[in-house]
Amino acid sequence: MTNIGRYTGGQLIVGTEDTAFTLDYKPGDFVLFNSTLLKHAVTPFEGTRAALVFFSHRSVFACNEAQSQS
Repeated sequence: MTNIGRYTGGQLIVGTEDTAFTLDYKPGDFVLFNSTLLKHAVTPFEGTRAALVFFSHRSVFACNEAQSQS
């Protein structure tokens, strides 16, 4: 996931119901996480912001584990 625009605020919150953390997510930053396991949200922002979200049919993390085992 990445974002573009001119804005202030818009930090990314990622975590579970028990634990969460906030990332200072600036335009052009790229973040990769398993959205099946981690909930995510963005704090309020001012300005213009667009998020570009990518997903895969299979977990990228599972593919990496399979390669490590071979």
